[in-house]
Amino acid sequence: MLEEKLTLRTLRTSAPTSLAVTATILACGHRGWAAGFLIGSALSLFSLFSLTIVVPMLMRPGAPRFAGSLLGLTLFMKLPLYFAGLYAVTHIPGISAAWAAFGIGLTPTIITLKTVGRMIPKSLRVSEDPRIRLAATTRAMVEEASSLTRPIETKGSTVFHPRPHVVTASERG
Repeated sequence: MLEEKLTLRTLRTSAPTSLAVTATILACGHRGWAAGFLIGSALSLFSLFSLTIVVPMLMRPGAPRFAGSLLGLTLFMKLPLYFAGLYAVTHIPGISAAWAAFGIGLTPTIITLKTVGRMIPKSLRVSEDPRIRLAATTRAMVEEASSLTRPIETKGSTVFHPRPHVVTASERG
């Protein structure tokens, strides 16, 4: 279910982002770049839409009997659309193929940013349970203390002595 939400959020973010980037490129006076970016991002959005919305909709339990035929038609008709978009990018003068590649990469970039953005707060979240916070604090203090001491083995036992402070060149001045 999380993936479905990510897919819908990606579609809702990618479409306006591609239009905004295209409008910005047009405002800068680069019509060929804007056309290439728009075609590339449209291909990328169409691919994501067809794979994550159309296919699951046609493969769901309780779908009508003609859903299999409609799925085949949908998958077969994707190829001519991809062909037309890539043909336009590579054969029509004035359309930048490099900017089409940037447009194709827009949707995967947004998926990556949304995923990483969702993971960062989870990794930074501190537990509300004071026992867990105390254990984490204690563990950090022990790790810090162990990095400041070094074990010295003597006859039959291990004694920890403070590590000598090494003066670096930047501390010397």
